[in-house]
Amino acid sequence: MSKKKISPSVVKYDHGKRIHLLSLSLFCTVGLLASFYGYYVERTRILDAYYVATCDISEVVSCTKLLTSEYSHLLHVFNVVEKDSPFNVPNTILSMLFYSLMTLIGSFVNKNLYIHLVASIVATCGVLLSGYLSYIVVSKLNGVLCMICITTYICNIGIFITVVPPLYNALSVSGNNRTTDKKD
Repeated sequence: MSKKKISPSVVKYDHGKRIHLLSLSLFCTVGLLASFYGYYVERTRILDAYYVATCDISEVVSCTKLLTSEYSHLLHVFNVVEKDSPFNVPNTILSMLFYSLMTLIGSFVNKNLYIHLVASIVATCGVLLSGYLSYIVVSKLNGVLCMICITTYICNIGIFITVVPPLYNALSVSGNNRTTDKKD
């Protein structure tokens, strides 16, 4: 009896590819639109101090307060770049890049196990950053609610749920089928 190795790039796994791709596309599209709107709110508020966004409902529910806070530029908060650096982009730009990347990766996620692994890592980073930002809202910004932020948090959780469990199933299937017995 000889063993035949199967490459991870050709491992076949099925987990409702069409439904997962549609779910991922939906979450990425909604997240991207929310991020665009968030960027619009932030930029407009910087240019016009009297601007009131439609998501500014009260003192407790205010997108503008969060999107113009010091925590709206995480690269500076994490000391990755200086405050005056051109690379100190708003979180809304980072989230637009995240959703664009997930859309791109998502179109290939069912074709290759390694791409699925990358998508899972990126989705996990998105959920962890959402958790961190939620913590900042509660602990540092007095619990002000931001409808745009909540929308992106929900999208990040949805992307995570759409991408990670199927990877676990795929790894289980490929682990069981990694070597097959070939009868002579």
